[in-house]
Order: sequence, then C-alpha cells, then structure tokens
Amino acid sequence: MKIFCLGCMKTGTTTFAECMRMLGFQHKTYDYAIVRQFMAGNDKPAWDALTKHQSFDDWPFFVMYREIAERYPDAKFFLTTRKSPEVWLSSMDAHTMRVDGYVRHLHRYFFGAEYPANNPKAFLDFYNEHNTQVRSFLGDRLTEICWENGDGWREICGALGLPEPDQPIPHANTRQSRKNRRLAWENWVLAKLEARELAQFESQRSSLKINDFASEHDPLGPIAPARIAPNQERSKT
Repeated sequence: MKIFCLGCMKTGTTTFAECMRMLGFQHKTYDYAIVRQFMAGNDKPAWDALTKHQSFDDWPFFVMYREIAERYPDAKFFLTTRKSPEVWLSSMDAHTMRVDGYVRHLHRYFFGAEYPANNPKAFLDFYNEHNTQVRSFLGDRLTEICWENGDGWREICGALGLPEPDQPIPHANTRQSRKNRRLAWENWVLAKLEARELAQFESQRSSLKINDFASEHDPLGPIAPARIAPNQERSKT
C-alpha cells in the first residue's frame, strides 16, 4: 500500500510522518537531493524513492499527486490543512526566517517568492489553489486532516482500514516543541561551558599557593591570619 500526504509544508506533515512510522510504514519525507533533481527537471530520483518506501510527504511528492494517482490507483491520499490560510501563512513566515538559503530558493521555485512577509499573496494563492486542485482531482479518494480541529487516529486509521493505536497522536515540530528543543540545547551548552570553566578554575587553583590564589581571585584580598579587634582583650587565665 502506498500512502501520500499532500498537504503543504507547515500543515502538520511532520506529525503525519510520525504517525506513519508508528503504524509501521517505511516513510519518506523531504530529501534535498531528490528535490534538487526535481527542480532541475529530473523526476527519476523521486520515482525511484516511490518504489522503495510506503508512505510519503513534503517536497516533491505532494506536488506530484496527479502522476502518482495514475501510477498507483490503489494509493491512499491525505490532505493536511491548517484551521485557516492565515494561520498557515503565519507559520510559514516564522519557518522561513530560520531556514537556510536553499530552502528559500525552493520557495522561490514553487511559491514564486522567498519570504511570505514580502509577498503574502503568492504564498496564499499557492496554498489555496493547491488544496482546491487536490480536492477536485482526487474527490472521494482523499481524506482531509486538520490537527487543530481535533482530527487524529480515527481519520487516519479509518481511511487505511487499520486499528487505532492506544497512544496519542505524536504532534511533532510544533512551535512549542521547537522552543523546548532549543531550551534543552541551550542548557546543554551552558552545562558544558560551566564544566569547562570549573575544570580550568580547579587547574589554576591547584597550581597556585592558596594565598597567591586568594590575592588574585578574592575581591577581599589575600587570606590573612585572624586578628583580635583593638577594643577586645584576651581573657586572662
């Protein structure tokens, strides 16, 4: 069985991919080398990938749905969408600001513009026209999914004729998950830096006399012997 997610990027396609893997399918997602060849007019690497995997999402597969539907008449098709085109555009805008130049080149090839903020109409037109054309072309062969509206295993497994897993939908690559990953990475970096600085500190300390070390590092100056305050007298024995 071949399964295709035809939603545009930033519609929950990463979540769909995780669902496919949880169901035991060999999944293929965005592949830099395949997309590069596709943009150069060579779709053979994409078709080769189609013979080696069971489920697919992202570039270039979701724009090949007409040819795929003809070659695989028994394939299952899903269209992931956002709760509104404006929500999708906002997500695309945030995504574009953190990707490399090649992805922006890909945007220019497919959307006709690099940045949604500079040309929101180009991105919205692509999103709306793509969804409309997919619905028109595939008709009742298509299952639509919007995670934000509560869709999940029932829609996926119902279309595939599979039992629903007893685990929740693995929502992936959300803004919160990316924020959590970044915080975890920052904490890891800080821990490494602190460990290195502590090691250097201990190394310097062991190579200096205590009084010299205190003179250099203690803001109160060198360690001095304890003294009795001038207004105090020693107790007589």
